[in-house]
Amino acid sequence: MPNLATWGSLTRMTRQTNIGKFGKYLKRMLQRRGMTQVEFAKAVGTNEEQVSRWVNDARMPNVEMLVKIADVLDVSLERLVYG
Repeated sequence: MPNLATWGSLTRMTRQTNIGKFGKYLKRMLQRRGMTQVEFAKAVGTNEEQVSRWVNDARMPNVEMLVKIADVLDVSLERLVYG
């Protein structure tokens, strides 16, 4: 979990991110790990519909969810957000 000093910069970072880039990266990471969207949704504590929105570039997860996603995928937040 990022400390409070980095929380604000992380929030700004997610706002500046190209959502299309995030969706493509997330899809690629799920494929590499052999995870379905259903399995991934359970691992991060959300539903399959929400994961589908992220993968299809319809939405961007909030900062708290990005932390969970990075943890499940074992990548840094910067890598997750910027690809």
